Amino acid sequence: MRLASSGRAKINYEIEYENSRARGFARWRPTKRTLERLPHLIDVVEEYRDQWPITSRQILYRLIALDLGFKKDDIDWVERVVNRGRRANLIPWRAIEDGRSIRSSPFEVTRKAEFRDWLSDVIDTQVQIDRQRGQGQVVELWVEAQGMVPQARRIAHQYGVSVYSSGGDTTVSARHSAFERIERRLADEKRGTVILHVGDLDPDGVALFNVIRKDIGQFILDSGVCPTHDEARRALTVVRTAITHEQIDRYGISSQRVKRRKRMPHYPWDITVQVEALAPDQLADELRTAITEWIDQDVLDATIETRLRGELHLGVTTGFGPALGK
Repeated sequence: MRLASSGRAKINYEIEYENSRARGFARWRPTKRTLERLPHLIDVVEEYRDQWPITSRQILYRLIALDLGFKKDDIDWVERVVNRGRRANLIPWRAIEDGRSIRSSPFEVTRKAEFRDWLSDVIDTQVQIDRQRGQGQVVELWVEAQGMVPQARRIAHQYGVSVYSSGGDTTVSARHSAFERIERRLADEKRGTVILHVGDLDPDGVALFNVIRKDIGQFILDSGVCPTHDEARRALTVVRTAITHEQIDRYGISSQRVKRRKRMPHYPWDITVQVEALAPDQLADELRTAITEWIDQDVLDATIETRLRGELHLGVTTGFGPALGK
């Protein structure tokens, strides 16, 4: 068990009790049971540092996999400990993704140096020529769990793949926006679209996958952009990327039995597994494999070379480029 910043973890026992409602940077006095289990949780967080931020459910499934007596019902305990652990500076704030907040603020600067630093950082880290230019199709990554978007983005953006999430559901607006992107690509570039879907293997997750596939496909047909079903299928391919039965078997992931299956005729299986049961590094590997199946690496390499030349030109014309320094 390690401290958030450096050294060994030191728990302060002085003021706060576990069931108190904490505010701010709160001291913490965990119960005896929590003290016994806490080192395992912190070890899991530390183990997946390269995939930060991770979600509470991912932590729980890693604890379950360790065969230490944790169960799915312990999610409330994990979320509570993650909350109190961060307030007590035991767990770094940047290690955890809550996925429940949205920020929208204008860009403001008060000094020229701030603008210079901002522009240099944008050129260095965010300016990216379309890395899917020249590919046979455009790949999108749709992630059911919002909390997993930062992990997915870290992999997907290497290939120029955009990541979308609606937090366990997709609105009709989101699906119509996807149709508009597909329509534009067909008209301007004569390219189809591949949607890689990451979601739970349960009735809701399968229903979400089917809604994405069928509703966007119907938009394509009704618009007339693809008058036949064969053309519509070439325009849109929806692939279940995770979690799949093959992954469950390969990684030895435990599952739960389905209850009241007669009420779910669209779900033919007897088990359910949440996508967070994949370890963060396993998820990264699966995403990378799924994306590269649709990417021509030679074309990508040539596009990245073009990107580097473009960044150098932008740096020369602005004076802020990463190749020239600030």
